[in-house]
Amino acid sequence: MIHVLATDFAPLLLAVLALIAGFWRIERRAQLERRDRSLHLQFQEEFRILSKIWAAVARFEASVRALRPYIELLSEGQTEVERHKENLVENREARADLISAFTESKPFYSAEIFKALQPIIRVAEEEFWDAAFWGPSCTNHDDPEKAMAEKDDRLNRISDAADRISEAIRARVLTRE
Repeated sequence: MIHVLATDFAPLLLAVLALIAGFWRIERRAQLERRDRSLHLQFQEEFRILSKIWAAVARFEASVRALRPYIELLSEGQTEVERHKENLVENREARADLISAFTESKPFYSAEIFKALQPIIRVAEEEFWDAAFWGPSCTNHDDPEKAMAEKDDRLNRISDAADRISEAIRARVLTRE
């Protein structure tokens, strides 16, 4: 009698198990889709933040190079002092944007990006005040050659830091795709 019941209910039991497995697969697929959607949204937000940071880094690097160029073309009627003042204003704004992007987004980017950003932030203040005090060509410095060498060293440190930031961002974005 038990054997008869087992064979009678076997197709029903298999149907119930198939139904449960189907529901489980549907639920699992939904969980995976929610997770993928969440990861995609996280990636989009991080990419937006990293894009903002990189734009600030690129603008700052360009403004530093403009502070004390090797050769500069002046507009007609414009003096070197006027142009230098414009470059100082541009650098101050670019530096403020960089620091703002750095601090406002700090919780949202990786430790590698943070470590790459720190050196450029430190050098930013040093170069601004040096350029503001000594001027574009450092001719009023006690040792203009030494001052220009220090300027070149800071420019190299800024470029190196920008390269490290770029590499850190690229590594972060490429590992998240």
